[in-house]
Amino acid sequence: MKNWLSLVVISTLLFSCGSKEKNTPIDNRIELENDDELRAALAESSVTCMESSCPSNVAKLAFWQRSSESEEGYSFGVCSGTLVDETTVVTNSHCIPEEISYNGANCNGQVLVQFPEDYNNGREAESVDCLKVEEVHDYLNGGPDIAIIKVKKSRYYRESARITPNKMNDRGKVFAYTMNPSQGRNRFAGYIYKKSCSISQTNILTGHLSSASSDALITGWSCDVISGNSGSGVFNSRGEFIGVVHSKIDVPALKSAFRSAGIEFNSLSKMGMLVNIGCSDSIRSCITKGLSNQNLNDYISSVKRRAGLDSYDDADLKARLGSQLEITLSPYPQSSSQYPWMRRDSLVKMRNGLEKIYLEDTEEVKSWAQYRLY
Repeated sequence: MKNWLSLVVISTLLFSCGSKEKNTPIDNRIELENDDELRAALAESSVTCMESSCPSNVAKLAFWQRSSESEEGYSFGVCSGTLVDETTVVTNSHCIPEEISYNGANCNGQVLVQFPEDYNNGREAESVDCLKVEEVHDYLNGGPDIAIIKVKKSRYYRESARITPNKMNDRGKVFAYTMNPSQGRNRFAGYIYKKSCSISQTNILTGHLSSASSDALITGWSCDVISGNSGSGVFNSRGEFIGVVHSKIDVPALKSAFRSAGIEFNSLSKMGMLVNIGCSDSIRSCITKGLSNQNLNDYISSVKRRAGLDSYDDADLKARLGSQLEITLSPYPQSSSQYPWMRRDSLVKMRNGLEKIYLEDTEEVKSWAQYRLY
């Protein structure tokens, strides 16, 4: 069996949620024909806080680069970002235009950081220029999807987000302030919403992770990660900045894959992925190996051990996937080894079904393969 990080199920479920994602049908990029349309887009670009109040460090990132479709045109997209000191914003690497995606690049004239109006504290809506790409990682070839940019200082006081790496605890409650692109008439507008999520570090996608792992699954009925949310800061219950949203999970595709493989599952919540802020070059304290050396059956066997069911035959265990992709196991009422007619092979079917999803090389699966987790 192939190792986990090269399996089709991962590429099936994940795609980058900014506007520079590769080969994804969900994309908030807008193609502009010329300089005049770019100027008009920047004039119309705005962001509004849709909560009673939003942290002063939450921002929208607008970025643009020359279009691959036209010599005179531009490709215009949006992401989210978080201010961590007076002139530093953290976002995703895939939110940086390709032509300036290297450390030290001049980003002035290609990235704009926009803050919403804050009536309560007397801050008007404000746009500040990007000055330099301080740190950007090659996320397509194994690096964390984190970028740090330097920007002009705001004319208002803005509280910096408190960075705290390696605080991703399993089942821990977290929240993110995400910038949602407009679905209405003004296509260059954005709206900031607070989304509540829960971290899952034990599931069929990531296996068993520690608080220092590079990635974590975030789930929740209001944890709706969409295109444009890339770069959103994720905060724990103490308000500490612990990670950055970088991908969403295609739950309908996931459900379809499970049904086709005959895998039992509960109602699935909305899902996304975050990257540990500790993976940035300035901190370098995260663990990136994850499940790279652990295959599917090893992981399921470890679930049996942790549940105290290691002595049971697979055929005697009922298996089901929970709302956060965790495996739940329970013995059948009576041992199928004593009563052969009761054998239902639930766990056996799950192993075979997941392996089928992971290794199947059909056009349907290929069409889902939007993003590969590093």
